[in-house]
Amino acid sequence: MRTKDKYNYDKPNKIIFELEHDDVYLDFFKEVQEEVTTLRSGDVLQVDENKKALLANGKDVIRFSKKFLSKIEEQKSKGYDINCAIINHMVWWHRKDVPADENVIILPNIEFRQEADL
Repeated sequence: MRTKDKYNYDKPNKIIFELEHDDVYLDFFKEVQEEVTTLRSGDVLQVDENKKALLANGKDVIRFSKKFLSKIEEQKSKGYDINCAIINHMVWWHRKDVPADENVIILPNIEFRQEADL
């Protein structure tokens, strides 16, 4: 027998997105391999002022895809903004048409918080 939960829940204070391949600009990683290879899973990244990239030691190491940029805008319309980013996965990736050209890519977790909590 099913029961329906009629409780009205508050909006969460934070939401965490685990980014995937289609959330980051993959070809950009080819340009930043020197910086990327110095990083480790668990490292905290800074968000650039335009909320379009993540930085390590002041240098861009991740650029968001158009798809993820629209997710950021969607969350902003719901009252959330990016609070922090932490490296979750670092994996080898290559373009389908150039399998010999492998690069390490970063798939971070992005934490959004209600703007009132920032």
